[in-house]
Amino acid sequence: MGIIVNLQTGEFLEAGDIGNLCEKLQAMVEMEMDVEHLAVYAEDDAYAVFG
Repeated sequence: MGIIVNLQTGEFLEAGDIGNLCEKLQAMVEMEMDVEHLAVYAEDDAYAVFG
């Protein structure tokens, strides 16, 4: 399991399978959306860093 995190605010945006979340971010990049402030973390790591 993974979580997409907004690095500017620390907000958890979406949780799910890490592979699916990475594909979602890649699709956003291909649509030329700004994703520089988003990152995918493993669930445990996200809670340790931002929770």
